[in-house]
This record gives sequence, C-alpha cells and structure tokens, in this order.
Amino acid sequence: MLRSPLLPLLLLLVVLVQAQLRPLQPGPADPLRLLAGGDGPQPVILQGHLLGDPVAAGAPVAGAGAGPGPCRVLLQTVGGRSELGFPVCPALREGWGVRVSGQLRRPRPAPHPLLAGPAERLARQGAWTRLAVERLEVLRRPATPIADLRRGIAVRFVAAAGPERGGLLAALVLGSAVVPLPAELRADFRVAGLSHALAASGFHLTVLLGAVLAIGRGLGRWARLGLGAGAIVLFLVLAGPQPSVGGGMPTVGHAPTCLRLHP
Repeated sequence: MLRSPLLPLLLLLVVLVQAQLRPLQPGPADPLRLLAGGDGPQPVILQGHLLGDPVAAGAPVAGAGAGPGPCRVLLQTVGGRSELGFPVCPALREGWGVRVSGQLRRPRPAPHPLLAGPAERLARQGAWTRLAVERLEVLRRPATPIADLRRGIAVRFVAAAGPERGGLLAALVLGSAVVPLPAELRADFRVAGLSHALAASGFHLTVLLGAVLAIGRGLGRWARLGLGAGAIVLFLVLAGPQPSVGGGMPTVGHAPTCLRLHP
C-alpha cells in the first residue's frame, strides 16, 4: 500500500504526457481526405507550419552536384499532418509557416506485417500522407527558441567531436529525430540493428529521472516531486514529441519504486 502521494502523482504525469504524444487517427480535415479514398497521386495545395528541421532522405538526386540532397519534414496543417518530400533540400527551419503544392500520395505499407515501411513510420508520427513538393512558399519565420536551443547543443557536440562523432553524441542525448545525422551513419546503425539507440525513449528519461531523484534524496517529498516533474518537462522540451519517447514513457513509473522514495 502506498504511503506517499509522490509515486501516484508521478505516474499520473506520465500517463497524461503519454496521452499527448500518442498518435491520433486521421481527422475529418486530415490531408488524407483529399485523396477521396484513393492512394493518389493527387495535385493539392497545403498550408501549415513545420514540426521540425528537414532531415536527409536517401542519396542526392542526379545532376544536383555537391549541393544538398533530398530531405523530408513533417507539416502540421489545420486538420492534420503530412510529410513533405523535397528532391533538393531547401533552407527551412522548425516552426516556419509554409504553403506547398505538389502530388499527394499514401505512403507504401510494409511488404510484411513484421516489417516497418514508410506508412508505419509516418503513422507513428500521426501522418498518413506524403506530398512530393513541386512549389514552396515561405509565409512566416517566427522565433523558435526551443529549436534554437536544440541546434545549439548539437552544434557544440559537432564542434567538439567532429561531424560524425559529434552528431552521434547529440543524437544519443536528444534523439536523431531532432538532430540531423549523415545518411551513411543512419544506414550503418540500421544495418547493425541499432537504430533504436539513436531514438530518444522512455529508457533515457528513466535514467535521467532516476539520477535527479537520487541527487534530491535528502529533500522532502514535494521537493523531489518538483525535481522529477522538472526533469520530465525539460527532457520532453529538448527531445520534442518523438513517438519513441511516448511509447517508452510507462517505464518512467518504475524509477520512484526502485529508489524507494517513500519511507
């Protein structure tokens, strides 16, 4: 029987955060509805804001020279999300408002139920369509202090350890979803079966929360609750709403038990 409100309050916070990060089903105004039940392609125009910085996707297109290759980024519209695909990556940043036009399609599902294809990857992020962008218009460039902080952390790692090692260290801290990594490095981790090591998850948060609660062991219960809640919020702010974080959040509830916080 629990003699302290600390554990149930922390578990409640975990459940609430996980509910916020859980992928939703397509809404009535989701870009998927523009396909009218088909798979596409369908020419459409979408408007919204970017949910992250563009990340590399595959090898550079033929004839692009040494410039940026293809990339992808999630777009949040009024009714839902869609992944934007660019043949040559433009200079875009998280939070920018854009209007794009191109060919909208359903992503291909995996050939086998045990495999994860493009459709499954996007579904975990709450998106069910992909737009091959043909025309881009930037509508606004708002200030993004949180995204700037993430970039600053990644830049410091890269400056200290080089592009590959520094990027890898930043991805291990913040997750590869918010840290751009070379496509070759991502492919090496995928071949080795270690892609999960690059994704920020509930395990990372459990380690952080356990360390914070251990440091505050001599404090009162409510002070430890504040430290734990602050650690969770800080981690989620820096890592962003990554699906791997939401999927692993229940493991956080074991930290207070392991540390025997209640007398």
